[in-house]
Amino acid sequence: MFDFLRGKLVKREMPAVALDVNGVGYELTVPLSSFEKLPASGEVTLLTHVQVSEDAIRLYGFMTKQERDMFRLLLGVNRIGPALAVGMLSGCSAALLRKYIVTEDVSALQQVKGVGKKTAQRLILELKPALEGEITDSESGGDEGVRQIAVDVVMALISLQDTREQAERAVRAALKELPNPSSAAELTRVALRHRT
Repeated sequence: MFDFLRGKLVKREMPAVALDVNGVGYELTVPLSSFEKLPASGEVTLLTHVQVSEDAIRLYGFMTKQERDMFRLLLGVNRIGPALAVGMLSGCSAALLRKYIVTEDVSALQQVKGVGKKTAQRLILELKPALEGEITDSESGGDEGVRQIAVDVVMALISLQDTREQAERAVRAALKELPNPSSAAELTRVALRHRT
């Protein structure tokens, strides 16, 4: 629905900020990692994620693509909702979370806000393959640029509520049809046809 919002920062009260975008006020929940990067005032651009539930539509904002990608990956994990995902990113950077998951550091993950032993183990089980880039070099023709595009598309499909397995299966099929995509958008269009 929204990829980003650019506007005047009119409210800055953790964990929410408000942007005036051409006279329309948008309230976004942001993790502390993004909140700390915000200026005191002026125009800002926030990457967004829209979460629709039965009783509300909520906007989440992020200063970097890395933060938003991690947020979306966290949402794909069983029993992790937006509030917990924001809390986790408020207590730990996206880069550190990735490191802890890939290295299977359960004790470090348990130091992150809201993460107990079972949640830490579930994060490793469900996210380590995606964070390591399960789309292999052979599947992406050994091209690092294509591999990164493939990983971006996997995360985009996960944000559309696909499971990691469904997303990776669709991207593998898309890479067979389009082995040298020029962009994530191009590969996404093909991958969408292969969603099951």
